[in-house]
Amino acid sequence: MFKQYRDLKKWMRNRKNVLFVCFFSITFLGTIIYLVALKNNWIKKEYKRQEEYIKQREAFERLNLYIKTGEALNRGYALSGDTRFMKDIEPAIDSIHSVFRQIQSSLDENPIIGLDKGQLVKLDTLIERKIIFMRRVVDFGANKPREAGLLLASGEGIRLADSIAATCHTLTTGYNSNLEKSKIQFWEAKRIENIMIYSSLFVLIVFILLSVMSLIKQKEKRQILHTQLVKQKELFEITLRNLGEGLITTDKFGGIIYMNAEAQRLTGWKSHEALDQPLEKVYHVTNEETGQVLENIVSRILREGRIIETENNTILNTKDFDKLIVTNSGSPLFDVNGNISGSVLVFNDVTEKKKIEDKLQEREKQYRDLIQNLPVAVYTCDEFGYIQLYNKGAVALWGREPEAGKEQWCGSWKIFNIDGSDLPIDSCPMAITLKEMRPVHGEQILIQRPDGCYRHVLPYPTPLFDANGKLTGAVNMLIDITDNKEKEILIKQTEEKYHNLIEQASDGVVVYSYDGTIYEFNKVAHELSGYTREEFEKLKLTDILFDGKIVGDPGRFEKISKGETVLFEKTIKRKDGASFEVEINARMMPDGHVLAFIRDIKERKKAEQQIKESEEQYRNLVEKNPAGIYQTTLDGNI
Repeated sequence: MFKQYRDLKKWMRNRKNVLFVCFFSITFLGTIIYLVALKNNWIKKEYKRQEEYIKQREAFERLNLYIKTGEALNRGYALSGDTRFMKDIEPAIDSIHSVFRQIQSSLDENPIIGLDKGQLVKLDTLIERKIIFMRRVVDFGANKPREAGLLLASGEGIRLADSIAATCHTLTTGYNSNLEKSKIQFWEAKRIENIMIYSSLFVLIVFILLSVMSLIKQKEKRQILHTQLVKQKELFEITLRNLGEGLITTDKFGGIIYMNAEAQRLTGWKSHEALDQPLEKVYHVTNEETGQVLENIVSRILREGRIIETENNTILNTKDFDKLIVTNSGSPLFDVNGNISGSVLVFNDVTEKKKIEDKLQEREKQYRDLIQNLPVAVYTCDEFGYIQLYNKGAVALWGREPEAGKEQWCGSWKIFNIDGSDLPIDSCPMAITLKEMRPVHGEQILIQRPDGCYRHVLPYPTPLFDANGKLTGAVNMLIDITDNKEKEILIKQTEEKYHNLIEQASDGVVVYSYDGTIYEFNKVAHELSGYTREEFEKLKLTDILFDGKIVGDPGRFEKISKGETVLFEKTIKRKDGASFEVEINARMMPDGHVLAFIRDIKERKKAEQQIKESEEQYRNLVEKNPAGIYQTTLDGNI
């Protein structure tokens, strides 16, 4: 909207420029017309001057003609004595006087620049002398014809005639020269005038065309701007109507002049009902905590003439007696002179948002209580590693309470690697998690409490990210495995004793599963089979049994599965192919594997065979002896 306003102002400035061009064109045309008018006046004067030149030249020619006519009449009268010539002599002399006076009068009115006035005076003198001469001839001709003829034939008359002709020629030549110059100046001025007129007309036409084109373009732009402004106005009105916040505008007295749809919905007032109503009647607000009526925000805006920022904890009492929690802000409106002409109020219903915030606060409290009451140590850090929150378990583990917001990475007094070497605080698992933004699990550390006690700890730091994937911090759970570690050491020691006991047993010991996989065995076991330890590790139990059967008797398998100890015999196949009898004492362990003690009974079998053979010999001896034989015990019984 503001851009369209600027474009409109720009268009107005351009229109002023076009009007200025038009004004300049008109002024330029007027100036040219004025100059042409002046030039025309000069041309008219020059043309009139030329006419005067021509008239004066013609007057000199007539003067010369009258003088020659007078001479001819004078000569005819003197030679013939005919009185008819006398009648025309005086009119000729009068004509000469008249023409010369005309010439003098014209020269007095329109002086000729560059005219030799001495020649004119000389001509005047010569004309007067010529007239006197002619009258003398006439006077002689009446009484003395012979003297008149001699006077005409004398050199005086000829000299006067020649002098007059020469003087008239000189003056006529001057006239002709001035006339020619005047004509040259006239046509040059006429040419310049035409150039000025045509150039001015061309420039004027160009200016007019440019102005017309500019006006057409400006008109088109104005039409476009007008269309855009109309659209902007419609869009602005639609935006205000569909704005998700309530909007109310007032005049400078606080009376309502506009309400958008959301404001009508929130207040319960229709726009026509609220028109010209005081704002406090429609927008009645109280303090959320105290319930006291608040001063109208518009009143403050109109009084202070400044923007009022967002205010919270405000209850809007609607026309329908509902109570809404709102936030509101406002701004003054100014006219073109900078005076306050009204105000605009914007408010938003945050009732549901407030409920959500209250629930979030309650959940955050529950979250904090949960963390505080966890049986393991838990603490959080921000994205820079500064400790933010820790629970009682962490304090109990650390043996101290760190200063939140100032200490980084971990609240332990001292940290060591599991081998007892120092672990820098900025290289602990929490620091690595925040720096590399990844979980670091299962890396044991050793911490020392201020009382000197050492604890084995298993940390589980995990980075935390916001909805945009930006790191916001990390949470770490510290599991104290000190007791487990001690048990582990005890178990390890027990296992070592167990393995030593097995290795030192006189019988072969084998731990196996029913698929034949051997998990553990002692030295006697692999020596009985004739294999090395490395070779025996790759064997299965079926590889060393002569019949290849692990279970054999189903009843025996059932007893072993029930956890009973079962004693049975098997034949072992050695690496070299030999076989021998063994006695196996088998029992299932809690992990599902079978522990079997294997005893070589080769010697025992041999002794039993010898006893059996001895008994057989004794029995044969008794039965085949002809004498009677009986056996008694020490107490005399048979």
